[in-house]
Amino acid sequence: MVKSRKYDPISPRVPHMLHGADYNPEQWQRYPEVLEEDIRLMKLAGCNVMSVGIFSWVSLEPEEGVFTFEWLDELLDRFAANGIYAFLATPSGARPAWMSESYPQVLRVGANRVRNLHGFRHNHCYTSPVYREKVTIMNTRLAERYSQHPAVIGWHISNEFGGDCHCSYCQDAFRTWVQARYKSLDELNHSWWTAFWSHTITRWSQIESPAPHGETQVHGMNLDWRRFVTEQTADFIRHEIEPLKAANPELPVTTNLMEYYEGLNYWKFADLLDVVSWDSYPTWHDQGGDDAEQAARVAMMHDILRSIKGGKPWMLMESTPSLTNWQPVSKLKRPGMHLLSSLQAVAHGSDTVQYFQWRKSRGSSEKFHGAVVDHAGHEHTRVFADVSDVGSHLKQMDAVVGTSVPAETAIIFDWENRWAVNDAQGPRNMGVKYEETVQAHYRALWELGTAIDVIDMEQDFSGYKLLIAPMLYMVRPGVAERIETFVQNGGTFVATYWSGIADETDLCFLGGFPGPLRKTLGIWSEEMDGLHDHDMNGIVTCAGEEFNLREEYDAVELCDLIHLETAEALAVYRSDFYAGRPALTVNHLGQGKAYYIASRNKEPFHRDFYRKLAEDTGVRRALPVDLPAGISASVRTDGERDYIFVMNFTGENQVLSLGELPYSDLLSGESAGHEVELEAYGVKILTGRAAEQKEPAGYDPAFAKGADISWVIGMEAQGYTWKDREGTERDILDILIQDYQMNSARIRVWVNPDMNDYLNGYMNAEKAAELAVRASSKGMRIMLTLHYSDSWADPGQQNKPKAWQQLSFSQLVNAVHDHTVSVMETMKAHGITPEWVQVGNETDHGMLWDDGKASEHMDQYAALVSAGHQAVKSVSPVTQTLVHVSNGYDQQLFQWNIGGLMEHGAAFDVLGMSLYPEQGESTAKVKQLMANAEHMAASYGKSIIISEIGMDYNLPEECRAFVHALNHEIKTMPEGKGLGVFYWEPQAPPGYNNGYNKGAWQTDGRPSIALEGFLE
Repeated sequence: MVKSRKYDPISPRVPHMLHGADYNPEQWQRYPEVLEEDIRLMKLAGCNVMSVGIFSWVSLEPEEGVFTFEWLDELLDRFAANGIYAFLATPSGARPAWMSESYPQVLRVGANRVRNLHGFRHNHCYTSPVYREKVTIMNTRLAERYSQHPAVIGWHISNEFGGDCHCSYCQDAFRTWVQARYKSLDELNHSWWTAFWSHTITRWSQIESPAPHGETQVHGMNLDWRRFVTEQTADFIRHEIEPLKAANPELPVTTNLMEYYEGLNYWKFADLLDVVSWDSYPTWHDQGGDDAEQAARVAMMHDILRSIKGGKPWMLMESTPSLTNWQPVSKLKRPGMHLLSSLQAVAHGSDTVQYFQWRKSRGSSEKFHGAVVDHAGHEHTRVFADVSDVGSHLKQMDAVVGTSVPAETAIIFDWENRWAVNDAQGPRNMGVKYEETVQAHYRALWELGTAIDVIDMEQDFSGYKLLIAPMLYMVRPGVAERIETFVQNGGTFVATYWSGIADETDLCFLGGFPGPLRKTLGIWSEEMDGLHDHDMNGIVTCAGEEFNLREEYDAVELCDLIHLETAEALAVYRSDFYAGRPALTVNHLGQGKAYYIASRNKEPFHRDFYRKLAEDTGVRRALPVDLPAGISASVRTDGERDYIFVMNFTGENQVLSLGELPYSDLLSGESAGHEVELEAYGVKILTGRAAEQKEPAGYDPAFAKGADISWVIGMEAQGYTWKDREGTERDILDILIQDYQMNSARIRVWVNPDMNDYLNGYMNAEKAAELAVRASSKGMRIMLTLHYSDSWADPGQQNKPKAWQQLSFSQLVNAVHDHTVSVMETMKAHGITPEWVQVGNETDHGMLWDDGKASEHMDQYAALVSAGHQAVKSVSPVTQTLVHVSNGYDQQLFQWNIGGLMEHGAAFDVLGMSLYPEQGESTAKVKQLMANAEHMAASYGKSIIISEIGMDYNLPEECRAFVHALNHEIKTMPEGKGLGVFYWEPQAPPGYNNGYNKGAWQTDGRPSIALEGFLE
């Protein structure tokens, strides 16, 4: 779940919405007057960024080893002089002819085992050593020359990755990949079920990629080939990025993905890319005057992109300002549609609107593709006016930059599941329709104005209220268990027919479908009936069912014949030999519910079902009103203000009631009143206080109000209990959350602690995960603090774990990486995605002494921090890492420590501070800390979290004032750089654990007034 928050802009140098296009000046070198005119037109259209160099290899290296960068120098210098920025592309998407001629092995080999000729684009082998070498040379030259250029704000890696290669290099790499995955031929043959048709593999050399004249019917092999192609592509991207990051690690990297592209599992790119982007080319106006179906399809792809990076804003890298030239019908956008479709992307989380292309090519295959500047070459066109209108709107939307989409609902649309479903040869090969099915469930919620994350099955489910998994045919290990935990903890889960059928190698589950989902759903699936297009069944709701659905709905194409186990029927089949058998069920499990939709039902089933489900679960809607057909409402928020995009995807004027909540028009600043008028294909952006539409006053999920709670389970094991202010005994976490608005928990983890001493808080990863699950199930965000030791790590001691004491430094770096990965994987296995991870604790003088002692080995301290950071990102790219230094008021210490880390290239996201003032000094210390925090944020671009605070228990009034002041000051830091404040072990009574006296609970079991400082 994406918590309401505000992210940093894509580039700190441009804290605005980005607006621009793909620009191809290499095509116009013979027309210098065109290049000069382009700058004027860019500024006139309100464009501030261009993607350049995407297919420029031959213009940069016309013959092997001869580089001609002068034209690019001139262009970027001209951009910088005119306030225009660039995403500089690596040109690997299309190799020059000289390379194909000299090194034909760089060209792809098709599935038919025939090598391609030179031509087209992406006609190269990702495995080819020569191609990788040439890419490294080019990217190194680009990075050395332009990574510090004032116009360059990021890298655009290649273009629209896709396709596969079946050459000998790739065959060898595939065999190596398969051998590493399965270890033995016996395990391979079992997983691929090769005994069928006598396809047993007896030597690794017999493995070949799928081929039209060879093997295509081993489904496990087909799956693994697709996995291999994805991982090989990801490895190539990693190879491309390496020289760029070596030159300047701060420049963000992206590559443009494609709409619902099946060939690559885009989730595997999440940890490679700093920001994701995609190219959106919907066929607007293909359904007459109602574009809602197309709008919902596009919205779902927008939400996939946002979800891949855990809610972080993304980039609309390409769209057309008018038409395409490659679709079956290239229809012009109707008046209003360009602004509407552009702002739809922004509504779903994009911080850019960009086009292909800036200027129409004069020749070749895309000379009639839409562009900002037509062949006429001037601004006096309808399309240029539309683009300028978008630019004008975006210039007024700085407040929206970096805001999040607060999704409480998630739909699983999993790429590997998609591959398996579409290859399964199941009950309806004329159209099993996995993509269309997911989109039908998505659209029903989209029509309600519900924010939706679209995720794969590996993501954390715990923060959502509603989880939907249409046709979850493949269930990978651990997924069913996490779904069961989600339901038991109060979540609502929806599954459909054709779920729980096969494992990760497409072997069917034994013992009855839906396999590992059977307990959660409370049903057993016996048979699946495939219906012809002319067939029709239906479902009839049961008398007294809890949903109050309509009496009947038509069912088509797929009907699952199920038996009730612990579930109860809400509807039954209408006809055929299975009339009266369950067709819609609910199972109560723990605190939650699991629904099973056994048939593919025609509308209005999904609309009715999800409207009722949204009401029951309380998932938030953008507007508290019913939306007319064709009207969409989407919200972005920073936790304090909501920005609601109200969009009309019909060709008619519409009037929408807004209810009683107050809104204003973002662009005009005027009150919106109680209704809004929308022209055909019109859009309005409303704004209002977020608190007025969701949580109680003072609740701010964007800002972390937290507590280190690591002692809790040890204290409970010793018999400790807690009372609230009224003296009522309650769960300590409920008191912190409900009475003091705390929304975050900090939990410590050691390497190999003495688990007999866990009562005193020395937790390993498993014990920490136990506490994290408990806190997360109550809605708390999780921060892990990794003590790379077996006992306390603080400014006075940073001792190596016993198991690491004899390691060399390089081994120590690997140990930090591997331990961190292990902790993160443990969390992942328990359904936890930490929002933050501290790499070390109070590392004032470094960590893992003496190797990582900062005063002696600042470079090695930096390497250890980077190892922890990279390990965290390898498992969860959305998790932010912290470096934590004590005495937050000590600017000299921070300048030395953090400055040294930055100088030595340490990678981390956030700066953590501690503050424990003594009596009478809290006011001065807060002022000193804030001066330091603002200096650090301005100097290094890092956000700030106060990881630890506390005061003596017998100073409750001063402590309350201190906590309140610090929360206010951190929360109001410039540019939203203050992320939160954590109280260290507030639940500790005086003298706990050998004399700790800075907790906030009293000897009578009640909290002191200190924690009231968190209340607003």
